Amino acid sequence: MSAVPMGGNEPTNSPVLQDEDTGVSYPMGLTAEMVAAEYSVSRKDQDYYSVQSHQRAIKPRDSGRFDDEIIPIDVNSVSYDENGPVVIKESFRTDELIRPDTNLETLEELPTIFKAGGTVTAASSAPLTDGTGFVILMSGNKVKELGVSLLRGSSVIRQLVSIRN
Repeated sequence: MSAVPMGGNEPTNSPVLQDEDTGVSYPMGLTAEMVAAEYSVSRKDQDYYSVQSHQRAIKPRDSGRFDDEIIPIDVNSVSYDENGPVVIKESFRTDELIRPDTNLETLEELPTIFKAGGTVTAASSAPLTDGTGFVILMSGNKVKELGVSLLRGSSVIRQLVSIRN
């Protein structure tokens, strides 16, 4: 997770989009507030769903069910102490945001943070973390020609390639 503030250090939103308030640059938390208001999703329902979501994710994560969906990434984490920067190598191999100890009592105490008088909390909104995804598309013939090895987590692509050959 980076130390970049929500919205980035230097927002580059189009002035036209900002002036016309098209909603394309709203943070996910504010978008969640608008969805909750439009569909009458209460704070209590959001908290309940958040707890349920964490509980449902624990077993598959711990059993390795998500392993082929996450490509491990090694990163250098930088913190600072009285002597300057401290670099620690970290490896991300699992979803770090699944919290087995999440419960309703704790979530009920969290403040809403995206809108005054809102219903969305840090627990019921999308996380403010860095992430990425990618897709490489090519024909089955090109895969064979290049001798491309498919990455872990690419079973859907493997199926598509085999269907189209």
